Amino acid sequence: MGGFALSLGLVMMAAWHLQIPGLLQVPPGSPPMRYNTALALALAGLALLLLLHRRGQRWAWVPAGGVFAIGVLTLIQYLFKVNLGIDQWLMTDYITPALYGADGLHSGRIIEPVEQFFVLVDRPIPGRPSPNLAFSFTLAGIALLLAGVPRRWQRWPWKTPATPDLPPDRALGLAGFLSFGVLAMGIIGLLGYLAQIGDDHTWRYLTGISIPTAAGLLGLGLGLLAHALARHRELETPCWCAGGAGFGMLMASVFLWNALRSWGHQVGAQIPALANEVDAAIEPVANLMLIQGMLLAIVITGLVWVDRRLRSRSRVIQRLNAQQAATTSALESILESTADGILVLDSTMHLTHWNQRFLKMWGIPAALAEEVRSGSGIPNFYPVVLDQLQDPDQFLRATQAMMANLEQKTMDVVQLKDGQIFERHARPQWQDGQAVAKVLSYRDVTEQRRAEAVLRESEERYRSLVTALAEGIVLQGADGVVQASNERAEEILGLNMGQLQGLTSIDPRWRSIHEDGSPMPGEDHPAMVALRTGQPCRNVVMGVHKPSGELTWISINSQPMFRPGEDKPYAVVTSFADITDRKHIEEMLFYEKELAQVTLHSIGDAVITTDVEGRVQYINPVAEELTGWSQGEAQGQPLGEIFQLLLDETREPVENPVFQALRENQIVGLNGDTFLVSRRGREIAIDDSAGPIRNRQGQTVGAVMVFHDVTHARQLTRQIFWQAMHDPLTGLVNRRAFEHRLEQAIQSTQVESGTHVLCYLDLDRFKIVNDTCGHKVGDELLRQITALMQAHIRKTDTLARLGGDEFGVLLQQCDLDQGLRVADALRETVQDFRFTWDNHVFTIGASIGVVPITPQVEDLESLLMYADAACYAAKNTGRNRVHLFQPDDQTLAQQQGEIRWATRITQALENDQFCLFAQPIRPTQPSYPAMDHAEILIRLLDNDGTIIPPMAFIPAAERYDLIGKIDRWVVNTLFQHWHQVQPAAGQPPIQYAINLSGHSLTDDRMVDFLKQQFEEYGVPPHLVCFEITETAAIANLIQASQFIQQLRSLGCHFALDDFGSGMSSFTYLKHLPVNYLKIDGSFVKDMVSDAIDSAMVEAISRISQAMGLQTVAEYVENDAILQRITALGVNFAQGYGIAKPAPLLGPCLPPVTRGPLAGDRAADAAPADW
Repeated sequence: MGGFALSLGLVMMAAWHLQIPGLLQVPPGSPPMRYNTALALALAGLALLLLLHRRGQRWAWVPAGGVFAIGVLTLIQYLFKVNLGIDQWLMTDYITPALYGADGLHSGRIIEPVEQFFVLVDRPIPGRPSPNLAFSFTLAGIALLLAGVPRRWQRWPWKTPATPDLPPDRALGLAGFLSFGVLAMGIIGLLGYLAQIGDDHTWRYLTGISIPTAAGLLGLGLGLLAHALARHRELETPCWCAGGAGFGMLMASVFLWNALRSWGHQVGAQIPALANEVDAAIEPVANLMLIQGMLLAIVITGLVWVDRRLRSRSRVIQRLNAQQAATTSALESILESTADGILVLDSTMHLTHWNQRFLKMWGIPAALAEEVRSGSGIPNFYPVVLDQLQDPDQFLRATQAMMANLEQKTMDVVQLKDGQIFERHARPQWQDGQAVAKVLSYRDVTEQRRAEAVLRESEERYRSLVTALAEGIVLQGADGVVQASNERAEEILGLNMGQLQGLTSIDPRWRSIHEDGSPMPGEDHPAMVALRTGQPCRNVVMGVHKPSGELTWISINSQPMFRPGEDKPYAVVTSFADITDRKHIEEMLFYEKELAQVTLHSIGDAVITTDVEGRVQYINPVAEELTGWSQGEAQGQPLGEIFQLLLDETREPVENPVFQALRENQIVGLNGDTFLVSRRGREIAIDDSAGPIRNRQGQTVGAVMVFHDVTHARQLTRQIFWQAMHDPLTGLVNRRAFEHRLEQAIQSTQVESGTHVLCYLDLDRFKIVNDTCGHKVGDELLRQITALMQAHIRKTDTLARLGGDEFGVLLQQCDLDQGLRVADALRETVQDFRFTWDNHVFTIGASIGVVPITPQVEDLESLLMYADAACYAAKNTGRNRVHLFQPDDQTLAQQQGEIRWATRITQALENDQFCLFAQPIRPTQPSYPAMDHAEILIRLLDNDGTIIPPMAFIPAAERYDLIGKIDRWVVNTLFQHWHQVQPAAGQPPIQYAINLSGHSLTDDRMVDFLKQQFEEYGVPPHLVCFEITETAAIANLIQASQFIQQLRSLGCHFALDDFGSGMSSFTYLKHLPVNYLKIDGSFVKDMVSDAIDSAMVEAISRISQAMGLQTVAEYVENDAILQRITALGVNFAQGYGIAKPAPLLGPCLPPVTRGPLAGDRAADAAPADW
């Protein structure tokens, strides 16, 4: 029907758009179907189709709302004489003038109150349906909307008897009720056309209903009615059908009423003179028939509704009777099928009902039961029961007490003589809210009691077993709640049974953690997993915090429990052991293992472990890098496959130390010249050791080898060895290697025939180049000299640099004459060499000492002493010459004497045999500041008490590098007793002058030593004046200048001693920032009689004054010299004419006072330094 309405509406809408009047007027001359009528039919048909489909029901309200809107808005236009514009919204009128021309409508017959319901020629409304049709669409729209309302959205306070579990679909019922109105409108329209009673189809000149419209309404009403009936869930006719029948009767009455009025209209039209009389006669009858129809509709509706209610109640009663019969039958079956004996006693203790199980349990014959049922056998019933009881009196008392209160529920135990045990349960029987009887249920629990006794015994046995277990046991129900536990579980968890019961594994108070330390949710607990999955959980390790906060580690096993035939656990048993100690041990072992692994991975040594058969088990990353084998590739391989060793020199295979360690069961090492051949063929020098691995029983189970790459170290060792044996500047053999070769040469002369020659060479004037141009230039000179000398010796000979500008040449298998020729050739080569640097040309020479190495040479020390003496002799005899050692040489004797002095100096320093003397230095003018001056001089106390002057041992000290130690001793001794050698408070202080050698000027550590001495003893630096000789200063000009500047920054003073002895004194003076010039004594002592000496002193004094320096005259031996230097402007005087040196510190004499420093002028002369 929905499809019919939809198709009809769409066809008529197309006819309007295509202007086909033949389709719009069926039959011809009838009212046409209006455009909005066709639209409403199409929407209604679409809504009805959507209601038939589950997915479309949610969208059915859209077209249904459109139908409702068309009907309501059209009625509003009719009632309130308004035009909302919906009638000409989609279509303009082109058919109304043709239908309602000037002759087509008798407007004079139109009654004024209904005038707005007509369509006039001057007011075309092409889309507006007639009022009765608008009313029909309104009903249809409401019905369609209600039909689409789901039952779950409806809230009704009542239920129907037929479906007490579901609320009635009131919306659907109302929709069905309204469908009768839509159906009646269609039927009335069709009947008006069929009966042709006046203009029935026009409803008294109203815009009429066309036949297609009436047919569409009829189909739409039938569709709505069928849909409502199809969705009705009750068995009987829906209640709204009664209202529908009455509504239909009402519509029929309206049809008759309209028919009479239309008939009167036709008569009035045919006989206009009688029109009023006909209307007056017919109108009361028509109205009476309308009222009768309305009353009849109400009566019919009431009768149909009453009949439906009576039928419904009858069905309910039948259903209740059937249910009661079924219930009674079920109860009978239950009573007979139960395992309990059932007996019902009324309030007078009469037996009203029992089941066969009761009779069987008590052994009551069927005949006696029938007598009891008839009422005659009750006296015989009780004796049968009481005779079977162990205590009949107790049974009767309990029964009477039970029946005294019918509302009370009781339970007691009845014991029979034959050992049977019955449980008797009493429950009240209620009727109208009152207890009228007692239902007694007898249950044979004999076997149950026996089983319970056995079970108690078994439980006690298992309880003892569980209590004795070292593991904790916990029983949990299906919900995870703890039901029981043993004492060990309480000890491990730190909770008693009262605290455990009621807890579950998911309780957050457990604060459980996984083995890795992460929190363990309760759902992951093994017990909960076993309950959830039905599978056991084995050996799960977890941590549990006790209430005290202590962490306990446990190992858990959870086993689910099943009832027969069930696959869901009803409980779970969990056993767990305290493994805290084991966990700690495992952590310690893991730590140790991890430490070992990390150590093996991080150490710089390579490590390989093998089993007892020598197969690789482990190889660390360093070993992987050195061997070229990875852990995965090497594991299980024989060690010989991945570790191949060769000797460095012979390249022969070497036995692997692992096999030797396994064989000898001890630690072994490799030869020092072994190298490893890697997988890639790379040769790596290694150093290794291997040892056996033993188990607890001491059995060897494998071996470990540790090795490391010593390629660089071996190269470095070789380089260091080379450097240890060679001079880094020239690349020549150094003193150590040279001495070793000399020893070999000496030994060879003892066992073989032949002679060797030693040449000891010292360069002349090398220091001038070094001081003038710097050390780098001096180094370059040495390299060039080395190349020249190497060209004049054989490959079998040895040229060595022994230190500084000293060289040694060993001529192997060379006689003395040939050796002298080679030595002279070397001298000439050096002499002829011209060294050029920065526009300076330097000429140097070489002093060479030659010693033959014969069997008479005793040892190396003697040989070197001979060579040094010969070289010294070459220097002392004019330099740049060759001197052959002779055993009776005086120079050698002198040198040997110096060697003895060097020994005595060393002993004197060790035994504190040196003494300090002081010689005063006086100002020549009384206007000088009030501060005394004195020079510190050194003496040596011989073993026999003789005081030895410095010139006896100073040359030996300088030659054998002992002068620096003497300088340090002087400074330390003076500073240590500084306060003893200063005058008492209130007197002018004394400034002491200390002599420093050229060696100290070039000692890089001397300045730091002096600073440390100043700081340690608190000596004021301005009271110390350091004296350096002009020769030493010029020889070490740069170092001397830096030395002076560093100490002057502390406040120290400096004096340039023996000034004037050099040839270029004034040239170098400007580079030496000194305070005093000590005029050389050779000019002073004869200046009174020698005019040249006097001029020299005067010149030095004048230049000193010009440079702001003060002068000191040495060797002032008399007053004439003193007067002369005073006249020349010399500032200070020193000498025997002023005061002799006097003991100051040391073993010579105890410290002196100022008296000796001011001592008398003496007539004899003495040196003024040291």
